[in-house]
Amino acid sequence: MEWRKLGDILVSWGKVTEPQLQAGLQQQREQAIGRRIGEILAARGWITEREIALAVSEQIKLPVHDLSQAGSIDAGVLSLVPLEYAQSRLLLPVARHDEVLTVAMADPFDRRAVHDLSSLTGMQIGVVIGLESEIRAVLRARWRALDTDPSAAGAFSPVHREKVSSSASGAISADGHESWSEQNVGPGSAGPVPALARMCVLVVDDSPTILRVLQAVLVAQNCEVITAKDGLDGFETAHQRTPDLIVTDTMMPRMDGFALVRNLKENAGTRGIPVIMLTSSDEAASEERALRLGAEDYIAKTLEPEQLLARVIGAVNRLRRIGERP
Repeated sequence: MEWRKLGDILVSWGKVTEPQLQAGLQQQREQAIGRRIGEILAARGWITEREIALAVSEQIKLPVHDLSQAGSIDAGVLSLVPLEYAQSRLLLPVARHDEVLTVAMADPFDRRAVHDLSSLTGMQIGVVIGLESEIRAVLRARWRALDTDPSAAGAFSPVHREKVSSSASGAISADGHESWSEQNVGPGSAGPVPALARMCVLVVDDSPTILRVLQAVLVAQNCEVITAKDGLDGFETAHQRTPDLIVTDTMMPRMDGFALVRNLKENAGTRGIPVIMLTSSDEAASEERALRLGAEDYIAKTLEPEQLLARVIGAVNRLRRIGERP
């Protein structure tokens, strides 16, 4: 089946004019990293987020899910998807019927997320469209619950941890976060490598689990490890401590990894610090953006800790060969 173009739907509904659509399409063609036409038109103030969602619904024949009553979502349903993965892909599990999990997605075209969720839960995934702002609001509420009462946010802890770890012990699974087991890393995981000895490494991630795991891996290499909980905290810490290397997540509150790299490279005091970015996304555009901003490498969190360590060592050795830090 051939889908109608989103812009044509919006014009036919009278939401935008043909000249506005053409201006948006021209901007889309001029951008190095393509944005969807709906995002461009919304950024110009010509349409609303809900109008985009309704047009996409018309285009691909999927319903728009009302998340204004998200508090009524069953906790058992929420428990099927890790909070951090839901945040990174902007999605929310909303219902379960037998072995079908219905998920509201800000990007219903995200096939990788559908595949990940199916692998993670062992269920079929049904997709509905969710407004990004509503999904973010629900996820923020869950984070606040976690801050005040860790047990209250258990709804977003992966309940299939045993299933994941049995097939890849110690690996970060499709969610990119919580299934990276802390029990499988530590001083005995790998012998110290001279490339990293005595280096000061700043690790920036909003996941306490990831911070602890990376800290254990790097301390085992005789590194001094300092941590930061988000990009803004990382930027301030980099100025205060001037580490030899920064390893940062991409998706974080307050300041994401891309903004962190850009700010570091624009500042004379920090532009010489090499940065390695970690991500749960495999999108080529994101990798291109990271490297263009000045990151030394862009590494998937789907690697096992020791594989990730090998990539970090490789990046450090490349920098030394070309005479740059560290």
